Order: sequence, then C-alpha cells, then structure tokens
Amino acid sequence: MVFIPEIKLRVMLDEIDDFLGRKSVLKKELLSLVGKLRWASVCIYAGPAFVRRMEKVAASVPYLKHHVDVYQFRKDLIWWRNQILLGSRGIKFIDILRARDRGDIHVLIDASTGIGMVGWNRNGNWFRFR
Repeated sequence: MVFIPEIKLRVMLDEIDDFLGRKSVLKKELLSLVGKLRWASVCIYAGPAFVRRMEKVAASVPYLKHHVDVYQFRKDLIWWRNQILLGSRGIKFIDILRARDRGDIHVLIDASTGIGMVGWNRNGNWFRFR
C-alpha cells in the first residue's frame, strides 16, 4: 500500500488552514503547497483534478513575489482539507492496477540498488522474480 506519512499530512493540513485564513498568498507560497499536494495526489483519488486550478492561478502572475487571491482556489483547498481529515491517505497497488487494467501485462519493480524484486501480473496470475 502506498500512503502519505502522518507528519507530511500534518504539514499539508497546517498550510491549507493557513491559506484558508488569508485573502492572498505569494505565488512562491502557492507553488510550495502545489508541489506537496501534487506529490500527495498519487495516493488521494481525484487529487490531480483539485491541484490543476491552483497551478493555473499560480501561472497567472509572472513573479514569485506577486500575490494571488485565495478565493480563486478556496474550494479546492477545502476539498483537500476534507480528504486529509477523512483519512483518504493511501491506495493499494492492486487498486491502481484494477482501475487501469486493459488486459496487458502489469509490472511492478522496487527501486533498490541491492537485490531487487520484480512482480508482474498476466490475466490475474501474479509472478515474482528476485
């Protein structure tokens, strides 16, 4: 299972709460939060859709020191806050494979530099190689 560590969730939640309490933020601050949420969107279903508007708002101003209005993406921040509080913190690899299954071979590998593992799935049969 892929999941977001509790400390990273806390940092994201604190930043979201900070943004919700402000009228505007610097582009630099917004991009910092966008990076964290984009990273977390791998584990939170529909996450990428709720990051895109923030990316567009950040792109609307040319310099990192310029301010952007929070109201433009406030609903997205509220959605992210709710997802974090409701516990949408992880997704199993098998769920990812089922959602994208087209009958092809699926291969999972680890990123170790030592003895690695490779697993693949063909027609519901799992195999592994070490």
